[in-house]
Amino acid sequence: MYKGSYFTKFGFTLSEVLITLGIIGTVAALTLPVLMSNARNKQFESALKKEYSVLLQALEMYKQENGAPLLKSDCTYKQQCFKNNIKPYLKILSDCSPDLCYKNYSFKYETYSGRNAGIDFFDDGQLVLSDGSALFFENPGRTDLAVLLYVTVDVNGFKRLPNKWGVDTFTFQLMDDGRLLPMGADGTDYGEDAYCSKTSTNNKNGIACTNKALKDPNYFKSF
Repeated sequence: MYKGSYFTKFGFTLSEVLITLGIIGTVAALTLPVLMSNARNKQFESALKKEYSVLLQALEMYKQENGAPLLKSDCTYKQQCFKNNIKPYLKILSDCSPDLCYKNYSFKYETYSGRNAGIDFFDDGQLVLSDGSALFFENPGRTDLAVLLYVTVDVNGFKRLPNKWGVDTFTFQLMDDGRLLPMGADGTDYGEDAYCSKTSTNNKNGIACTNKALKDPNYFKSF
């Protein structure tokens, strides 16, 4: 007659179970942050493409309704012109212009290399969209300033981190012919080599990462 338990003969000892659980815990601790980071970056990638599409559609609807595209010259020295002309074609949660976002919330942005970013390109009109993203416009109204028409998109909103150019925050430029180009594309004011660098100390570093983020399939795997 067989004496003893099956589990006594073939089961794991307590020390073996603890060792196994320890190994599983170590592997999980090493892999979960990577998986979470990859998932987050994939969300940023999808959101960037979506918000670019939203802006392009708004400009197209403006063109259809007005019989001509919105041109850079239409908004020369007219502060908030860019924002005000496309606002009717966007799903708006709130208009926090001229600077209520700054007054009501304490937040800052970082460059692509993690330094404090200048936010002087964010203060000529601000919109929060119904999907939670935020739009910041650069559209000076003074004739002594350069004619710049930019829109910067924080794809997950300014109240959610990392608030970092080139990661969750991306800038587009309205060109002379009415095209909205991702900053860093040919003809835009900032080039990728100088303004999409992981080592640059410039406070606009990351502003030109938009084109690369849209075109390079490996971009969101690089951080």
